[in-house]
Amino acid sequence: MERVYGGEGTKGEWLKKCYIDKQVWLRKENFFFIIIFNNS
Repeated sequence: MERVYGGEGTKGEWLKKCYIDKQVWLRKENFFFIIIFNNS
């Protein structure tokens, strides 16, 4: 989930990309986090 600041496009494009990646990641991993938290 690491993203390098700057480098590609403007900051706005980076934030948008990061936001989209975060939403996809949350949809994929949320179920597993729920299981981990419920077991701990």
